[in-house]
Amino acid sequence: VAAAKPAPASPPPKEAAAAPASAKPEAAKPDPAKPDPAKAEPQGPTLVFDVGGPSSIAVYPRAGHLYIVFDKPLPIGAGKAIGAGTGTVGAIEPVPATGGSAFRTRIGPLVWPKIERQGTSWKITPTSRLTGTPPFQLKIDPEPDFLLGGRLVVRAADAANVVTLSDPDVGDRLQVVPLPVPGNAIPESHRYADLELLPSYQGVVVRPIADAVTVRPVKEGVEVTAAGGLHLSPMADAGNRPAAPAQTAALPPKPTPGAAPNTLTPPADPKPVPAGRRLFDLPAWKKGDLDHYTEARQNLQLGVVNAPDSERPRAQLDLARFYLANGFGQEAIGMMDVLQEAQPDLEGWPEFRALRGAARFLAGNTDAAAEDLAHPNLANNGEAALWRAAIAADRNDWPAAQAGFKAAAPILNSYPDPILTKLATRAAEAALRTGDMPFAKRLLDRIVERGGTDAEERPDIQYLRGLYYAQTNEPERAQEQLNASYNSLDRYYRAKAGLALVNLQLAEGRMSPPAAAERLAGLTFTWRGDELEMQIRQRMGEVLIAAGQYADGFNAMKETAALVADTPRAEEITREMSRIFSDLYKDGAQKLPTIEALQLYDQFRELTPVGEAGDEVIRQLAERLISVDLLNRAADLLQHQVEYRLSGEDKARVGTRLASVRLLDNKPEEALRALELSNVPNLPADLVGERRLMQAKALAELGRGDEALLLLSEDDSKPANSLRVDIAWRAQKWEAAAFALNKLIGPPPPPTQPINPATSQLVLNRAVALALAGDGTNLNLLRKEFGSAMTNGPDADAFRVLTRPEQALGLIDVNTVRSRVAEVDMFQKFLKNYRGKQSAAIN
Repeated sequence: VAAAKPAPASPPPKEAAAAPASAKPEAAKPDPAKPDPAKAEPQGPTLVFDVGGPSSIAVYPRAGHLYIVFDKPLPIGAGKAIGAGTGTVGAIEPVPATGGSAFRTRIGPLVWPKIERQGTSWKITPTSRLTGTPPFQLKIDPEPDFLLGGRLVVRAADAANVVTLSDPDVGDRLQVVPLPVPGNAIPESHRYADLELLPSYQGVVVRPIADAVTVRPVKEGVEVTAAGGLHLSPMADAGNRPAAPAQTAALPPKPTPGAAPNTLTPPADPKPVPAGRRLFDLPAWKKGDLDHYTEARQNLQLGVVNAPDSERPRAQLDLARFYLANGFGQEAIGMMDVLQEAQPDLEGWPEFRALRGAARFLAGNTDAAAEDLAHPNLANNGEAALWRAAIAADRNDWPAAQAGFKAAAPILNSYPDPILTKLATRAAEAALRTGDMPFAKRLLDRIVERGGTDAEERPDIQYLRGLYYAQTNEPERAQEQLNASYNSLDRYYRAKAGLALVNLQLAEGRMSPPAAAERLAGLTFTWRGDELEMQIRQRMGEVLIAAGQYADGFNAMKETAALVADTPRAEEITREMSRIFSDLYKDGAQKLPTIEALQLYDQFRELTPVGEAGDEVIRQLAERLISVDLLNRAADLLQHQVEYRLSGEDKARVGTRLASVRLLDNKPEEALRALELSNVPNLPADLVGERRLMQAKALAELGRGDEALLLLSEDDSKPANSLRVDIAWRAQKWEAAAFALNKLIGPPPPPTQPINPATSQLVLNRAVALALAGDGTNLNLLRKEFGSAMTNGPDADAFRVLTRPEQALGLIDVNTVRSRVAEVDMFQKFLKNYRGKQSAAIN
């Protein structure tokens, strides 16, 4: 590859290009009999783009793809892969872009591609070895004091066009400046407040962070600025160090043919890791404090590039450990993925699985982390148990987290920051959630001791201290700490502290449920997308229910369950909703107006519990509806039970109740259908009797009184006799009515005991029946038996009129009674009393 033409203002030093060759270890020198790798053509597929004329190109890696961007429009099929091993690269696919053309293809691990121009064609050869002249690292000059506002200038000669595209995977907008001369690169990421310069193999790639960032070619190179200027600090303040030489790449090389085996050597038959054996030496792996991070990282990356093939996996493992010790889980995973791709048998090495599990945890992938740390050979290891406890904390399994953290406390205390703080805060919360206040206090004190006074101002520590004070009955200090965390700029702890504040203020009576619900609704916009949002939403539903806003509360909880469908969390929320619903309706929802109770049930009937509890909920609601004469709706509820929920004796009992409701609603035919639908064998005698009475009543209402009486022929119970009275009375069979009433009345009370009002009414009704039957003999006997008792009873006047000897034989029907005694006021009273009490006495 030809050396890059330097910009006039900053020529590349020759020493920089020569240094890597002289730094090679002696063992890595090429065999004189073989061609020099630096001069040999690279092996493998080549990506070829025929652009048909002069053009500029940018090449950069991102998310497992290699992107190729041109400053001119090209057809979709402009690129192709040629040469051996074309199967190792993916299909060349276009990426929508403005101001030029963009393509991408999947790539494997590589150090640096060879980029060259031949006539009107560009060739990109992915390679695992740096061949030819190293690329020229473009110089980046921050100019915070520029007259028109702070800017960055990338010293790239001949920059002419800016191509804008959206990353298909990440979704962000990138501005890319292709360059005409190959070999001009930015090997490392440079992050600023308003933007990030992404690593590139060729050209300039800008990822705007602020909306107003603009990129344009200027005579000095490529200018990156914004309206009002970029927010720039001196390099010393920003923590940016000079970039590593171009040989330091993000991806390690693959082994070359004929080199020593590029492998680590895990044991062929791994044994369980002993309980007391340490897996991680984080203080040594960290390579110093944050001030030395960039230098240490560059040295380790350079070590990967310059290592002989036989030593490269060890260098890659060291880099992965370095990333882990400094809290960069995703970077550690990337390096371990490269290792495993070259050596799949690492999957069975417990130490590798532990390292990857910890990295996956730091990257937020708790499921994959749990899978790694559940390796059987790590089951009894104390350090692996510590990380499993951290996973349990992230899953809100507080008892398991507390047990694991407490058992591994000495290991945790030996960790440096940032790992100590990441795990210790989770351990403190687990202790608080399980009520271990002393352990929680020791952990919080340890974090502050390590972090100094600045740690006390951190929102996570303020939040945990707020929880601690809330549980040690210091509500004022708890509120102070939680308010400080809530008012911080950390949105995660603002949400957590906001939820804790609501719970504290509700418990203290300082906040009403409606106000709490409003606060929680605001928190759902503060933090979204994980378990914390689900906690806030579920709590909002519970608070709305506590405020009596049942529909809103159930809807909030229902939406939360839908967001986490098919998870244990969704099942937990659904169970809680069903429990609240069951508690509300166990007495027919007496807290609510009847109509509102019915509407709420209709809206959330799926929350009705299964089994006996749910059946009782339905029965209670039905009874409440019956009490206010909503007979049709009550019957609908009972009908659903009979058809779909019940069986055996329960089905028969509810079916009998359904028949009674249908009769109250004057629907005897539907009453008979209810009895038929709920007919089951081997019922107890009392239930058989009740069902017989319902059937007889329905038959009587349908005008089939004789069938009804035949059905009751063997039943001499009080309800049966009452029904006989009703049937006879409707048919004006006064003798039969009088006979049945006699069975209901029984003997007269003792002379010293007043007659019962209900019995008095029955006696009066019998007197009417005898009078209408023209049975003077039994009417006289009735007067002799009950005359004394009725004289002092509530129906004395009516009874005296009906049983006067000189008139008794003349009372043939009600019209006769009305015409013969019209002048007597007491008889008018009798008619009113009779019409008002007859139904209650008989039915």
